[in-house]
Amino acid sequence: PAGAGLASGRPFVVIRFDNPGVEYEQQLYEAVSAALARAPDVAFDLVAVAPAFGTSEEITSNSEAARQSMESVRNSLLNMGLPADRVSVSQLSDPAVQSNEVRLYVR
Repeated sequence: PAGAGLASGRPFVVIRFDNPGVEYEQQLYEAVSAALARAPDVAFDLVAVAPAFGTSEEITSNSEAARQSMESVRNSLLNMGLPADRVSVSQLSDPAVQSNEVRLYVR
C-alpha cells in the first residue's frame, strides 16, 4: 500500500537540494536498479521534505521548491521505465532539515 515504506522510517535514498544543479540521477538509477534486482515488483514512496522554520512566506516557498524537486525526481523515475502506479508521492515539513530534500522509501 502507498505510504507503507514510510512506516519503516528509514529512507532508501535521500537527495538534498541544498544548491542548484544537484546531480542525483546516477545515484538514483543505481539504487532503484538494486531494489528492482532484489524484488522486481517493488514500489516506492517519494516524499518532498521542506524545512519547517522561517516566516510563513519562507515555509511556503520552501514547500513549493521541495515539491518541484520531488516532481523532478518522480519524472526521473518514470523516465527510467518505472510505472507511475509504483511511485506514490507525498510532502511534509521537518524542523530537523536545513534544506529541501527528497526521500525515497521502498515498499
